[in-house]
Amino acid sequence: MAFLKFKFGADTTGFQEGVNKMKKQTKSFSKNLKFAAGGAVAGVTAVALAFRSLSNKISEVDKTAKFLGRTFEETFKLDAIARENNTTLDSISDALLQVEEKLGDASAGSAAFTETFNALGITQEEWRKADMVGQLKMLSNGFALAEKSGQGVFRMQEAVGDQFKELMPLLSQGGDEIARRFEEINGVTQSQADQIKKLTKLWEEFKTTAVSAASAVVKKT
Repeated sequence: MAFLKFKFGADTTGFQEGVNKMKKQTKSFSKNLKFAAGGAVAGVTAVALAFRSLSNKISEVDKTAKFLGRTFEETFKLDAIARENNTTLDSISDALLQVEEKLGDASAGSAAFTETFNALGITQEEWRKADMVGQLKMLSNGFALAEKSGQGVFRMQEAVGDQFKELMPLLSQGGDEIARRFEEINGVTQSQADQIKKLTKLWEEFKTTAVSAASAVVKKT
């Protein structure tokens, strides 16, 4: 009996070592599985957040484009130019709207605004024919023209108001440079913007599914 007990004990020890090893491996696998699940969720979440950020920007640009009566692609490019020059699309659009309004005042007989736009070389007819980058180009060239007589800042403040201080770094570049940069920027069409919005929705749904699946894996392990 003692012999059998000894042999049984020896076998049990070997078996127990195997079980312990298996437990360690299982625990390690469990940790790796949890880590992998967490990493997958983090990756999906990061992509979803990136799409959401882009989708939010698209919504902002789309709203401004419709308000101004301009194309989405043109407005999207203008937003990119604004960000490159530490200003905003709202600031640029506000300035352009102010010029539009004051040109109307000049046409209605305002001597002060007539003098301002004569100094800038801007006419209401040309302004209304131009797209937004063309209008920026006109303002930039007008600033350079008025600067020749030392009236650049004064005339621009009259034309665009308080926005000029913020827009001065952009408008000081010259009309041709602004137009060149506008052409270089890769625009986003309305159709592409709509597709991005759809993809954002799909990634949000996928993220929700991935989080649920990862949670299930973690609970099981």
